[in-house]
Amino acid sequence: MKPMIPSMGGRELGPVFNRFIEAMPDGLDVVEVGSWLGAGSYELASAMAEHGHKDSVLHLYDRFTAKGSEVRKAAGTYKYRVDGVAPGQAQPIKLKDGQDTLPIVRDFLKGIPVSVVYHKGDIRKLAYTGKLIGVLVVDSAKKERDFCRLMKTLEPRLAPGAVVFFMDFYFYKFKKNTGTECQHKYVKASGKYEHLESYENLCVEVMHYGK
Repeated sequence: MKPMIPSMGGRELGPVFNRFIEAMPDGLDVVEVGSWLGAGSYELASAMAEHGHKDSVLHLYDRFTAKGSEVRKAAGTYKYRVDGVAPGQAQPIKLKDGQDTLPIVRDFLKGIPVSVVYHKGDIRKLAYTGKLIGVLVVDSAKKERDFCRLMKTLEPRLAPGAVVFFMDFYFYKFKKNTGTECQHKYVKASGKYEHLESYENLCVEVMHYGK
């Protein structure tokens, strides 16, 4: 049975991840930046296993350290429902401020036959040395400078035709002059992205990358 991991959109996007990973050419890697407690990671890994991507690696980037509002979100006591579904349908997790969350994520993914590399640390200093990326999920680096640096690191490693999930595309679109509308600004300035699907209720835009 699928674990009901507290989610900020990753679990809800499971069927969408599955479709695009099914279509992903063999041998490409999958990267998630901002794994939190592993809800999206679980969906990505499950899709990779289901569609036989044995030569692909799932790279997960996060500080894997519980802080502030994340503790309340995991417990289901934040100002919004923990994962966009009715209270009680998620599996609340009690965390302490500063707690290492990597063991939690590892435990959720341990039964899935997929190669996973966990990158624990400051996402602003992210480095990537894997294969070309077929699916990229960007759910962190909210400020413009950090986001642009992240994309300049990962974009050269995107395979032509890669699918990119911008997880805060619609939420930050409306926060003008705060530096958090960076996803829209970057995509528009780049000219390398083409719209595929929108999930405005989840604040997510799915885009196709082409040089």
